[in-house]
Amino acid sequence: MSNNHIWNRREWLGMLAGASFLRPLKAVALASFGGGDRASRRYFRADAVIMLFSIPIFSKAGVGSGFAFVEDLDDSGSRTRRLGFGGGSWPDKAAGLNRLGYIHETVVESSGNLTEAKYFGFMSTSQEERLEEARAALNQSQQEALFSAIRGETRPGAYSAQFTRFLSKDAVSWRLWQKVADAADKSFEGKCLSNRAERGTAGKAEVVLPTLLYSMLRVRETGFSPMHTTFIYGGVERSLETSAVHDPKMGEKLRQRGIVASARSVVHVTGLIRNLKLGTKTRFSVWWDGDSSSPVPVRIELEPKAYLRLAFEADKEPPSKS
Repeated sequence: MSNNHIWNRREWLGMLAGASFLRPLKAVALASFGGGDRASRRYFRADAVIMLFSIPIFSKAGVGSGFAFVEDLDDSGSRTRRLGFGGGSWPDKAAGLNRLGYIHETVVESSGNLTEAKYFGFMSTSQEERLEEARAALNQSQQEALFSAIRGETRPGAYSAQFTRFLSKDAVSWRLWQKVADAADKSFEGKCLSNRAERGTAGKAEVVLPTLLYSMLRVRETGFSPMHTTFIYGGVERSLETSAVHDPKMGEKLRQRGIVASARSVVHVTGLIRNLKLGTKTRFSVWWDGDSSSPVPVRIELEPKAYLRLAFEADKEPPSKS
């Protein structure tokens, strides 16, 4: 890239094309948005910041949207819960960028202990690692998009995961995420470009490796105590370390937007994920309203690419579907 190249707004937004907007999980069953009566939900506005050598050089608010939910499905004997997170770009607000993803987990607890977990998810497939590659990707046709899907489970002493890649003609907007989720579900029935499976053991017969969203929920439910645990995703064990501090500065911003009642109630949790097979690291941040009974965060911040930071911040109203 030439040093004297001047980037216009569309080109800067085009850098987002390298992001899948999520790198998450999801739990077997068709896409849901916490439809039960005992569900806690929250909508998010997606903002983006372009980074150059870790320095923010451009930002854009409202380039997409998302949601998160936690719901209880069954209280008879064991406790079944579903956790989900989804998000994506709005092409008409992000210079044509179209990236989306979704994940949910279904977990079963008995006497407060995890006894099994399943997850299901999909995300746009993008390989761009540099600004120039992301910019070029923006000019590619969006008529049919490539996605990766995953379905897995963990039980006492064992885990399994299945991976597919599929094309979707419905991926013209995050507004149609449920149609893409249906295509992801059908990809495990053979309607896909490729698929593979993995199985393994957890070392001890009684061990049930947790999943990521469930591990983060436990951070919230244990009063934000520091955590160091191992979870499973896609047949690979990963470690998760968290720490938490009160963040009145962010709290005041959220209070002024009407998201929280008190700036002092906002807690900032930082997380570090290590891939125990490859040694790679991923950092992220989550903010909760400590005064609220809701287990759903008020802000989530990710860095899916070295040049891109995404912030999903709570919205009081659901996004327009127009």
